[in-house]
Amino acid sequence: MRQQALQSNKWEYATCKQHHNDSWLYRWEPRTKIVAAVSYIILTLSLSSISTLLVAFSLVLFSTVAGKVPLKPTVKKISWLLPFLVLMAIPLLFGNGLQPTTEQYQFTGALLLKALTSAAVMIILLSTQSISSFFQALGNLKLPPYMTAILFLTFRYVFLFRDAIRDVEKALRSRNFKFKNNPRKYNTLGEVLGGMFVGAFDRSETLHRAMEARGFDGTLRMGPAKTINIKDLLLATIVIFIAILLILIDRGVLFYGY
Repeated sequence: MRQQALQSNKWEYATCKQHHNDSWLYRWEPRTKIVAAVSYIILTLSLSSISTLLVAFSLVLFSTVAGKVPLKPTVKKISWLLPFLVLMAIPLLFGNGLQPTTEQYQFTGALLLKALTSAAVMIILLSTQSISSFFQALGNLKLPPYMTAILFLTFRYVFLFRDAIRDVEKALRSRNFKFKNNPRKYNTLGEVLGGMFVGAFDRSETLHRAMEARGFDGTLRMGPAKTINIKDLLLATIVIFIAILLILIDRGVLFYGY
């Protein structure tokens, strides 16, 4: 019980921790900010030119600086994606041989920029508001209640899984366990992973029974929505307008030959 309370406190601290900032990104009403962010991502995914994708990504970084979002942690979070993106790019570039074509370079570059832009937008979205405000906004946007509940519980269990990994690693190191290429080590790791899966299943069953006992029907009870003012609507309109403008430039409708 004490350990669960400590884990809960860690999670509450992590989800409620927010930079005390009075910039426009932090004061932006959550619902309109979510709509603008998702719209920007969807419209950016329809771009095909490397140049316009670079502009779209640069605008996100500029918004980070202009909105007084800490740049170093944001870039660090984006960099976590780089190993996965590199692994994804290798077969795209060298799938047809060791001499990639120009089309392969362009396709891979566009895909990487789309992934980086989407990730940067989501990181900024989650960094400029508390998690409780984010899920409250999702609920007030009239999303299906089960979808909101699944997202919330998934996010909650990410922290529990992280803490479980750290506890297991600490326990193994305290027993002088070293991660070396040894068949016995693999047996130990297999037993540890199996125990973690069994523990996770048991915990999920306990949680399910506890939620049923409290009358949970799949709907998270959200508080009242914040008031949307003209500035919030104006910011959302500007973001969507910029994304549409980039599409028009990308298609050659504006500034032909760009």
